Amino acid sequence: MPAPSDAARARFEALPIDDAAFRADTGLVPSAELIGGGGTNLYERLWYRPAVSLVGLEGMPLAEAANNLLAEAAARVGVRLAPGQDPGRMRKKVVGMLEADPPWGVEVELSVETEASGWSVEPDGPAFAAAERALEKGYGRPPVYIGCGGGIPFVGPFAEVLGGAPALLLGLEDPICNAHGENESLDLADFLRALRSATILLGEFPGVGASTSRDNAVARA
Repeated sequence: MPAPSDAARARFEALPIDDAAFRADTGLVPSAELIGGGGTNLYERLWYRPAVSLVGLEGMPLAEAANNLLAEAAARVGVRLAPGQDPGRMRKKVVGMLEADPPWGVEVELSVETEASGWSVEPDGPAFAAAERALEKGYGRPPVYIGCGGGIPFVGPFAEVLGGAPALLLGLEDPICNAHGENESLDLADFLRALRSATILLGEFPGVGASTSRDNAVARA
């Protein structure tokens, strides 16, 4: 797993970090400890390091629970890969860890649903500069680059098919939008700013001039 570049580290170290606000946004109780990465920057842990999460655990529905032992239980485990990690190698490691020495002699059956490589790109080149200008004009303030630990498996293959073109992903959301959760929403003002930025971007590209395939950006909003 490669370390963040000096430019990437400078970008996220320049961003403000409010531990209390982060805990409130993520629903962490005061006693919960932030794990992974030791003393590294919080953004580095979130955006550049792998993680294993227990995203689902199922035994018996509470309404049907009785005073008896369960014959079986199931869990769903998610692994977030950092850029540069091989998904096949990580699958073997995680499966091996879960199969090794199960407690009380229980039998463990595992199946891997899907796997995909991590992806990242350095936002350099005239296309990214054009996008920065358009976003600043559309939103009225300079944009910042962040990492995102979600899984968007098609980005890497799309960039490869398009000759190695980096992808520019625009996350149109704010902390109160509850992205991918109940009552997900988008402030209409943010939507209008995004439309304005996209329109301005079309006018910025003619000034980019001749570019290599690496300087072309694929925009997703």
